Amino acid sequence: MPPAAIPAGATAAQLGELAWRRLHPQRWPLPPEAFPAGAALVGGAVRDALLDRLPPQPDLDLVVREDAIALCRQLGRRHGGSVVVLDAERSIARLVIQGWSIDLARQEGDSLEHDLGRRDYRLNAMALPLGTAPQLLDPLEGLADLRQGQLMAVAEANLLDDPLRLLRGVRLASELGFALDPQTQRWLEQHHACLTTVAGERVLAELEKLAASPGGAVGLGQCLAWGLLQPWQAASAGSEAEALLARHPGVAKKIREADVKRMQRQPPAPATAGKGAARAPAPRAAGTGKKE
Repeated sequence: MPPAAIPAGATAAQLGELAWRRLHPQRWPLPPEAFPAGAALVGGAVRDALLDRLPPQPDLDLVVREDAIALCRQLGRRHGGSVVVLDAERSIARLVIQGWSIDLARQEGDSLEHDLGRRDYRLNAMALPLGTAPQLLDPLEGLADLRQGQLMAVAEANLLDDPLRLLRGVRLASELGFALDPQTQRWLEQHHACLTTVAGERVLAELEKLAASPGGAVGLGQCLAWGLLQPWQAASAGSEAEALLARHPGVAKKIREADVKRMQRQPPAPATAGKGAARAPAPRAAGTGKKE
């Protein structure tokens, strides 16, 4: 993270203005005024605006107070684009327009703060309510995590609400170059088996992003060490996992390479007593070994 990306001592209003400028709303395919009162930009776009790492066309995620699917269809009729319903039960839809992807989701709970409390990681639980003077809303101290370069889950239950969030945590840490909070890491290790309940295509999409990230090799090694990739390593012939990996040879190759490196780092098994047993090496003098 560039040192000046998040100015020290900046107020929520100042950070909101800074993030808003970096988001360049004048370039959006829909003007901010097209969205209803109470709409708020949330998630990755807010995070990446604060870190000053936005791509030219960032994915935009907005929370609205009304039926998001009906709103998305209305916006599609007015401004063009294609509408995709992502979750009919929770009222989540996507508008694909002019090369942009805009996700609309109905607010969960009675307030935006309650909705943010249902998210995966604290640095994704920040919002910019749309308006004349957007002000950063950060009820869970995600900004502190950005400043410290750490990834912390909002709550254990939030990770289990969608187990793909377990793998996403490793991917986000690898993309951002952040360290996982120790408690969050323990939850990833403890609940690794829950990932088997997630559709294979969703898992592979996260693995592809992880493999392409700057810290992808390290991230894949962490996934192997914590058991997150056990279903993919143990894929039997004809299984869904094997078929998916066959369609994604680049990811499969990285998984195999990371597994080999992990095995190489493991100490050799101690020799058994008896004929042919190797002699134990003499202990090294204190202070002569290299730190690993």
